[in-house]
Amino acid sequence: MKQWLEHQRYALAVTWRRLIGQPFSFLANVVVIALALMLPLLGAAILISVQPVTQHVSANPSLTVFMQPTASLEQAERTADQIRQANNPSVTEVLLISKTEAFEAAAKQ
Repeated sequence: MKQWLEHQRYALAVTWRRLIGQPFSFLANVVVIALALMLPLLGAAILISVQPVTQHVSANPSLTVFMQPTASLEQAERTADQIRQANNPSVTEVLLISKTEAFEAAAKQ
C-alpha cells in the first residue's frame, strides 16, 4: 500500500509540474473535453426549443396554381382534371376555388 501511495504522489507531482510548465495545453484540453460533453446537451436544447415551431409546419406539401384573370371556370376545371390524371399517385387532393369564392374569402379578411 505504501508503494502505491508513493506512485500516486509521484504521478501527482509530475502532473503538477507539467501543468505549471504548460498551462495553455492544459486549458486547451479542458476546453476540448468541455465542448465534447456539451454538444449532446446543446443538440437536445435546440431540438426542444424548435419543437413548438415544427408542430405548426405542414408535413403535406401543397401546390397552388394561379390561372390568368381572363380564364373561365371551365378552363380551370380542365386544368384541375389534367393535374388529377397526370399525377394520380402523388396528388391526393385537388381543390378548385372559383373567382367569386376567392373574392369573398379575401373580403372577409
